[in-house]
Amino acid sequence: MLTSDIKFAVGIDFGHGETSFSYYNITWGKDIAGQKATEKTVISLQDGTKTIPSIYLYNKDTDYMFIGKTAGINYGQIIGDRSNYVYGVSFKKPITRMSEEEKKLFKRYMMEVKKVLMCCSPVGLKDEDLENQVKRNYVVVIAKPSGWSKSEDNMYLNLAKEAGLPVMGIWPESRASIMRFISKDDATSKTNGENLSIDDIKKIHEGCVLMDIGSSTTDFSYVNKRMNYPIDDNGNDCGGQIIDEILLQYVLNLSSNAKVKMDISKSFNDSLYNSLLFEIRMAKESLFNGEKSPGFHIRADYESPTLYDEQVRCRFQECPLETVIKLLKGGLNAFNITPVGKRFNSEDTTYPELVKHAIMNGFIPALYDELKKFITNHVLSEDINCFILTGGTAKLFKVLGIDSFFKTAILSKGVCGERKLDSLNVYMDYEPSTSVSDGLALIGRNYALFKGCTIINDSGLSPIETERAKGLKNQLDKLVNEKLQSISADSVKEDIAKEIRDNVMTKATSAVDKFAGYHDENPSLDDLKWSLKSAISKGCSNSGETISKHILACLRKNLDETSSEISKLVSKYTVQNVNMPSTDKYSSMSNISINVDVDNIIDEISTRVGGHVILGILYLMMFPLAMVIWGLTRVVDFFTDGPALTFDEFFDNFIEGGDNVLSWVSSRKRMRWERERVQSRFKEKKSDISYDTCKKIKDELSGIDTIINQGVKEIIESYKNDAYKAIERVFK
Repeated sequence: MLTSDIKFAVGIDFGHGETSFSYYNITWGKDIAGQKATEKTVISLQDGTKTIPSIYLYNKDTDYMFIGKTAGINYGQIIGDRSNYVYGVSFKKPITRMSEEEKKLFKRYMMEVKKVLMCCSPVGLKDEDLENQVKRNYVVVIAKPSGWSKSEDNMYLNLAKEAGLPVMGIWPESRASIMRFISKDDATSKTNGENLSIDDIKKIHEGCVLMDIGSSTTDFSYVNKRMNYPIDDNGNDCGGQIIDEILLQYVLNLSSNAKVKMDISKSFNDSLYNSLLFEIRMAKESLFNGEKSPGFHIRADYESPTLYDEQVRCRFQECPLETVIKLLKGGLNAFNITPVGKRFNSEDTTYPELVKHAIMNGFIPALYDELKKFITNHVLSEDINCFILTGGTAKLFKVLGIDSFFKTAILSKGVCGERKLDSLNVYMDYEPSTSVSDGLALIGRNYALFKGCTIINDSGLSPIETERAKGLKNQLDKLVNEKLQSISADSVKEDIAKEIRDNVMTKATSAVDKFAGYHDENPSLDDLKWSLKSAISKGCSNSGETISKHILACLRKNLDETSSEISKLVSKYTVQNVNMPSTDKYSSMSNISINVDVDNIIDEISTRVGGHVILGILYLMMFPLAMVIWGLTRVVDFFTDGPALTFDEFFDNFIEGGDNVLSWVSSRKRMRWERERVQSRFKEKKSDISYDTCKKIKDELSGIDTIINQGVKEIIESYKNDAYKAIERVFK
């Protein structure tokens, strides 16, 4: 459970070749927009380096473990029997492939790494045990190769927790690398280290393959802004350790190292082989870091496991760059070398088949095969606009040349079917050794802010900050729910009814005015009724378009507002780019279907309008007669105790019962002064007519309630869910 005590997210990359850690500040409740990715820092060691070689030296007698370079130095200084020592190099692999002893030693390695972390952190990481209540100010995120199963992930997590690490989560290594690379603050790397341009960033977001070439594995990820998550591969064992093995077997085959080769062949102790493998790796990294060129030259002293009285020197003579390239492309078969050592026995399962095959046939062909497999299986139908190279082993392509080696050896050989990829931009991570730990820390920080925290009493946060510290997820749900509740079907119906009403009243007014004007033959009220019905029909003719227009306007307005408000909210939690989905995709409704009885509306309005104007004539002509008759009925009611009617009630009944009278009134041609009286009556009653017309139209629009409350709101919910997934790409 996260509390506001947690101030740092630490990413630890227990790499096959090297281990690194980075951290980000977690700023609860406060806007972080404008801050420099909340001050990410790579944790440097006491010697100024940023990584620990993933090696350990464990003394069974003393239960003491050295890690990193110190382990290699101490192993070289051991005199006499080394059987009580375990020298571990390149030991990271799925937990299911570890023996119980290997699990124990890996957990111990994690514990020692934690000690280094706590010692070297510049921000004062706390891990206090207060009467068995641990008070920490940091959480840890670790990485795993993409190909590990869920059960292997869980076993790895449990191992880390048993080592005392407050692990918050585990993410694929390639996911961490690509998230770090495309963040605003870290988009600063081409092959020569200059800043990425806007066009570069655009290419990355529109379709990019990331190759994280580590020591034990090469992981691939594909990302484009249309996708909810990057596509990760299933993992493979094509890592830099293959190069180490090839180079070591090559130098062991040199005549100067015949003695060493013989000892390796006879030895059943992996520690000797591991020590030489580490030396060769250091030489390789010197080459790939550009420190020694061309080739490399190292030597290692060791005591023969078969002749303890004899000090043997393993001499790795200078290896020309041309030889290195030949080994990379053709493996040991390029020099007809048969590997020696326990790990290459047919019954030994230390190395997967891919590794053994790549050692014999070359690292580059193996890498090509894995990249082709990833593209074919996952992204063949997607746009590929660029590549990103990261991971420690990726440095070899910088030394050998991106254009002259990587593109010609990998991309130009049909890795993507008919598509030519060798003309695409290839970006080199400027600090590949720490890209995973950087990305892990960034993901951890973001995930913490996304998930939110439990506020402690002395957090010192304001009410607004306290609310925001509950997490972006909570804030997003709250924001969208409030937006959905504010959407009113009544207001949409009101807008629709008013527009149709205005069209109707404009047409009706024109018909009445025309009726009252000059005519060769004086028209009757029946003529007016037909004219009104025709006018009203024209006023309602585009009602379907009007309905659709207002519903879509409601959708468009609320979509845009929702998108804008979500973007503003997200910007308070992260400085990274969040590729929010375009609202254009959601801004239409494929099937706006509402049953509106337009004919009924026309009849009703025509009757109402016509009734009003006809009554003007009836009152004018028949009021005196009705008054006399009403007076007589009052006398009758007085003597019979019958119910008394008001004059208005009587007059309405009188009119309604006078079919013959009404027919005569309606059909008789009218003089101009009578028609002007109708016009005047219409103007007097225009407000009432307009109100009745609007109300009738609204009554017929009841189906819009469903469209707004379900259709429109469902679309906005759909947008929210897709936006939510886009945000998860950054925060999870």
